[in-house]
Amino acid sequence: MFLDIKTILLFLSLLKLLSSTKQNLSWRHSENKCLMQPENGLEHSSKEDIKMSILDKTSERNSGDDVSSADCEMEEKERNSQKLMPESTKGSKTEGDLKLTSSNQCNLSHKQKYKKKICGGKQMKLFPSKESGKILLKDPNVISTPQNHNKSKMKQKSLESFKYRFNEKGRLRHIKTGKPFEFNISNNRRDNEKNYEELGEAVTEHIYNMLQKEMKLEKVYVPINRIGLEPQSFIFQSKDALTNPHKLLLLVHGSGAVRAGQWARRLIINDCLDSGSQMPFIKRAVQSGFAVLVLNTNLNRSKEIGNKIRGNGSALEHLLYVWDNFVVAAKAKHIAFVCHSYGGVATAKLANKRRDFLSRISAVAFTDSMPDNYINDADIKEFFKKKSRNWVTSKEPIDTVVNSFNGTVPKVSAGHTKHEMTSWTSFHSIFKYLNEKIPDPSSKTESKAEL
Repeated sequence: MFLDIKTILLFLSLLKLLSSTKQNLSWRHSENKCLMQPENGLEHSSKEDIKMSILDKTSERNSGDDVSSADCEMEEKERNSQKLMPESTKGSKTEGDLKLTSSNQCNLSHKQKYKKKICGGKQMKLFPSKESGKILLKDPNVISTPQNHNKSKMKQKSLESFKYRFNEKGRLRHIKTGKPFEFNISNNRRDNEKNYEELGEAVTEHIYNMLQKEMKLEKVYVPINRIGLEPQSFIFQSKDALTNPHKLLLLVHGSGAVRAGQWARRLIINDCLDSGSQMPFIKRAVQSGFAVLVLNTNLNRSKEIGNKIRGNGSALEHLLYVWDNFVVAAKAKHIAFVCHSYGGVATAKLANKRRDFLSRISAVAFTDSMPDNYINDADIKEFFKKKSRNWVTSKEPIDTVVNSFNGTVPKVSAGHTKHEMTSWTSFHSIFKYLNEKIPDPSSKTESKAEL
């Protein structure tokens, strides 16, 4: 009897010990002791929703086509600060991603992979990696940039596949209904943004085709001395870009999603080709006897694997490459720039790095740009005071002088208060200014303009 009671007590003790051990294994990791707790509603969300919640800010940033110079300056500072981050804060995939090593990797169920993780006093999120069996720790305060090669997997669509085309007035209209572009195609915001981005890619390809077929420009890949299968960017040039003995015009767009031939993609989609594209500038330039170079400062990385394009990894690198390999070889006596937004900042930086800029450039037209902070040397300041003008957002009538604390680049009103509209509203004024600085070769005033 006594032995039976003793056996029962021993059995109960073993059950209690097993229960306690199971609980500890379920809620507490034996090595890093990170507490797991469910996130309300998260374990019922789809993988795509979870990933998109992290990328919301990135999506919003990418949908903003033309970005002001001030925004670009802020982003540049942020990128520089990220370069100084300690290696421990940099992930193997993207900034803010920390791969769990064998010493702290948790064995998680499918649902547990989408729970919050509190470790070391900092709240983190767990996401499954594309690599089998590995988990990524995600800092919710760091917004990751989507991998560029993911975009390349998206099959390129034409405008017609979206049931849109440009009418005779250059306005994007639905093929069947004749209505303008409709952003909201569903109740899902992400679907609307995705559709807009895909349409934007189709618009970009359409502009590229227009540059070649209608503007008769040549597509030239850079770097020109391709090594193996390395990625390339490209520019567009008139046939006489390097041989025109008199005039050459370079067009430099701003930052963001815009590409060669565009000032503002948003205007191309929602307004018309004239206001948002560079087509009117190219036509007028050719009519005025200019050779033309259309730059592509935002195409800096390979779509396949996202690595930088040699010599063209940034707007400034692209400008420097075009200068060294095209402009230097050009025979034009007079060279001019038309630069929008951040394109003007990059052009000012170019002037600092290439001293022959001062002797070869006859005029620079900025549209709502902020180049003044990048013009340092006295001789460069003097150059921009005499040979440049900046058409800025203002309620004042077009060409009205606008006072500024920094008077390096003379500023006048673009006749509009919206940043992206300034290139189009100042179109006629810009060419009037260029003709004053670079008169027709047969004109007797040419020698005076050079002074």
